[in-house]
Amino acid sequence: MQATNSKNILYIPEDYGIELRLILQNEDQTFGGAYIGRYRELSRESRIVDKSWNFLQDLDQNHLVDKAKDILSIIQDSVLFLTGNGIDLSHLPQLEAFNVDDGSLLIEWLFEDFRIGFSLEINISESNWYLVTNQKLGEINASGYLSDIKKTVPWLLNFIISNH
Repeated sequence: MQATNSKNILYIPEDYGIELRLILQNEDQTFGGAYIGRYRELSRESRIVDKSWNFLQDLDQNHLVDKAKDILSIIQDSVLFLTGNGIDLSHLPQLEAFNVDDGSLLIEWLFEDFRIGFSLEINISESNWYLVTNQKLGEINASGYLSDIKKTVPWLLNFIISNH
């Protein structure tokens, strides 16, 4: 994401998942914003990632910050896709990002009955995502490595839509 004088824009990486990338790059569709070359103006739903994005901007650039930005971009792209297809996500809380004492980064999405997180470890291959729910939602504990995050984020968003 990049801020300009008049708007925020999101860069769409060349290697982004083919299906969603083709949909996002369709110049005839605007999911809350217009395209400017390979960049896209962000919609009001960008506030979901803004707080975490700003937190990361203030950190020294390293492989963890880069991976965290990739995750936020994937979440933002997925949110834009869903809102562009008529799903209202404007009520979702903002993602929070934190430095952890051991040098890792944590991105969390906190809801009343569950939390979703992305733990970025110094050894990036040990990084993972998690979903934890309370008793009301059956005390679900799910997690996995970030190796297939482009498929995991839509699954997590589906869980959010179904349970929030």
